[in-house]
Amino acid sequence: YQRRVRGRVLAEELASLAGDSRKSIGIIALNSKLHYFNVHKNSGQPQMLVVPDLSEPFIPTIDDLMVNVKENGDKLRELLDMLPGVFEQSGDPECAAGPALLAAKELIFGFGGRVTLMLSRTPSAGIGTLKKRTDSAKPEGLTLSPSDVFYKNFALECIQKQVAVDLFLFPNDTVDLPTLSTVSQFSSGTVYHYPNYHAEKNSVMGEKFLREFRHYLTRPIGFEAVLRIRSSAGLSIHSFIGNCFVRAPDLIALANVSPDVSFGVQISIEDALSESKLAIFQSALLYTSMHGDRRIRVQTLALPISSDPQTILNNLNISASVALLSKLAVSKSSSASLGDAHEALQYSVIDPLTKFRSEYHANSKGSGQLLVPKSQRLLPLFISSLLKSPAFRLQNVSIDDRYTAMLAYKTLPVEDVMLMVYPRLFSLHNLAETWTDKNTIPPRLPLTAEKLTRQGAFLIQTHEYFIIWVGRHVSDIFVNSVYNKAGVGELPEISSGLEHFDNSISGMVHDLVHLCAKVREAPYTLITVREDSRFGTLFLQHLVEDRSDGLISYYEFLQKIQQQVG
Repeated sequence: YQRRVRGRVLAEELASLAGDSRKSIGIIALNSKLHYFNVHKNSGQPQMLVVPDLSEPFIPTIDDLMVNVKENGDKLRELLDMLPGVFEQSGDPECAAGPALLAAKELIFGFGGRVTLMLSRTPSAGIGTLKKRTDSAKPEGLTLSPSDVFYKNFALECIQKQVAVDLFLFPNDTVDLPTLSTVSQFSSGTVYHYPNYHAEKNSVMGEKFLREFRHYLTRPIGFEAVLRIRSSAGLSIHSFIGNCFVRAPDLIALANVSPDVSFGVQISIEDALSESKLAIFQSALLYTSMHGDRRIRVQTLALPISSDPQTILNNLNISASVALLSKLAVSKSSSASLGDAHEALQYSVIDPLTKFRSEYHANSKGSGQLLVPKSQRLLPLFISSLLKSPAFRLQNVSIDDRYTAMLAYKTLPVEDVMLMVYPRLFSLHNLAETWTDKNTIPPRLPLTAEKLTRQGAFLIQTHEYFIIWVGRHVSDIFVNSVYNKAGVGELPEISSGLEHFDNSISGMVHDLVHLCAKVREAPYTLITVREDSRFGTLFLQHLVEDRSDGLISYYEFLQKIQQQVG
């Protein structure tokens, strides 16, 4: 059934795939063997060709296995319809992911484009076989370096041939994501992770996959891209952070590029900037459009230079700073350890506040007051939240879940990262009173359970989900207006989607969701949970200002920082 769902979406979106009339597609299935499919329009019924030798997988015939979508669309749809049934009773548990990638290389390296690899278990046959990765007994000592170089080396071959590899993972157990994901990280691909996925039994995860896969197939995309960043005299590019291949200090290669990803850039000050009033940066992205046109997009940014530390401290871009700090912490987790990354994040608050106190408020030492520059007043809150995230918390989190969060911090745009760090919380039951200007979002609530009430309904927006929490005593009028149910008791424990009804309350809720969704290109999944539902933690886990599961509250974090700063 799950294979049928994926095949149905691909069949429906064949005509909308990125690319022009030349776009081609090839399909390889894998278990302990490789299965190729001849879907040429003149081949009659789709034919399956099986290659059992994984040591040196060969391609029977490229011309009939990699076919033009426009000319062979009907045959491809026929294959996608029959494919799930072919393997329904196979009972072969092996996963020859490495040999399948080598076979895909032979098919696509003459074209360029992207490889979409879908796996539900750890690679276990042929080259690229991985062993189950065990969690460290002490999370602070956890290292996340790859255990095998095959996937990174394969990615480096791909980037030379303008091919990106995107991973879709549906595991019920760990798959050694730190190793497997290198095939995407170094080829400018993307990793999508759906743990405990089941299209029927886990409807929320099934809905999330459908939305994201459809978006993945149809989103705008650029091919054969390079990005160069130049800066004015006295400045230089120190490093890039993201899924890319660094070709030169100021140049990265991107086989694919889309609006869903971003790259962090560290700048070094090499010389004094006293002779200039502006620091100027210019990025130039050269790429091939979906229609085969070679294009260049140039953006220029000019920032004022100041020698006054107070001016700099009071004009910090807190969102960009936190996003870059999260990306740097991910890099440190891979190059050193999770404990080192955790400590670095804490000192990203302690060091600047200590300097601020010693330079400008030396007489206030011992006053018990934590002094923070105006532009950094939310920095302790955001770092406290970041330290509680699955990526960096010093608690037992599965390696794959931890690394999935790290990859998101590493690759997502600033707006998405900030929704990961500190989601938005709104009250829905009183929107008519609190939402006066429909062109701007209503007032946000602090992420603490103190703001919840059993007589209310609340919406949290993360980087992936909208989650509505419905209190057990919320009014029947609200439930009837938004869900067309007589009362809370008729709502399921958890549900996905939200139907629009012809009334003002339903209209306002939908308007708010649509307005908030504009912050990102990728699609959202909307779910509703009842207060008394066993799925309530999906909502409550985002109340990051509270103490939970042995993690200190935001207030306790401030006290800890105060003691360090003095």
